[in-house]
This record gives sequence, structure tokens and C-alpha cells, in this order.
Amino acid sequence: MGIAQEFKDFINRGNVVDMAVGIIVGSSFVKIVDSLVSYLFNPIIGIVMGGIDLQRFSWVVQEGAVVEYGKFLNSVIDFFIVSMSVFIFVKAFNSFKKRYIPTNAPEVETMKTCPFCCSSIPIAAIRCPRCTSKID
Repeated sequence: MGIAQEFKDFINRGNVVDMAVGIIVGSSFVKIVDSLVSYLFNPIIGIVMGGIDLQRFSWVVQEGAVVEYGKFLNSVIDFFIVSMSVFIFVKAFNSFKKRYIPTNAPEVETMKTCPFCCSSIPIAAIRCPRCTSKID
């Protein structure tokens, strides 16, 4: 099998395509959350904190060495919004799944225990294959 055929088989597997779609949607979602934090939450936080912009918070350690902890705070806010959104989505999906997708029927028992040697045997067996006892 050539490398092109192996690659084609790899791509055509369901999980690879699903993962690629998830990554693309996830990256778009991150852009939306980033703009939500930058253009909605940060101005509100700035108003509450007296007109302060979080992105401009920094600490000059030495000449040329600046710790921009305001941008880090924005990233932390982004993370919490994304994680909360994913949590709410998964919770809603599980609720939907529980309500609208039927669960599997209870499993039918296919095995029974031999009363003589306690080994597991098919339910239709009339003789135990281990101890050769007749099962009624």
C-alpha cells in the first residue's frame, strides 16, 4: 500500500474528520470569546474599577523587561468563559441525550452458572462442558 493510500485511509476514518471539525469550530469559538472579553467584559470591569483598562496593567522589572500581567488577566478571563461555555454546552447535550435518545434495552442474559462446578456456561446448554454434568 502506498503512502497516498495510507493517508487517504487515515483521513477517511470518522474520528479524524470529527476532530478536525471540532478544532476548526473551537478556534472560531475562541475568537468569539476573545472579542467578548476584549470589547464587552473589559470595559465593564474598567468602569467598575474606575476607568482602568486591564490590558495596560504592567510592571517594569528592569529596562526592557516588562511583565504585562494585564494581558495575563485577560487570558484568565478568556479561559474561564471558554471553560464555562464548554461546561454548559456539555451539560445541555447530556440533558438532551438523556431525554431524547433512548437508552439501550436491558441486556438479555446469555450465560448461566453450572450448579455443580460453578463455571459459566451458555444459557441453552444442557450439559456443562467443564464437568460434563447434565443441566436441567
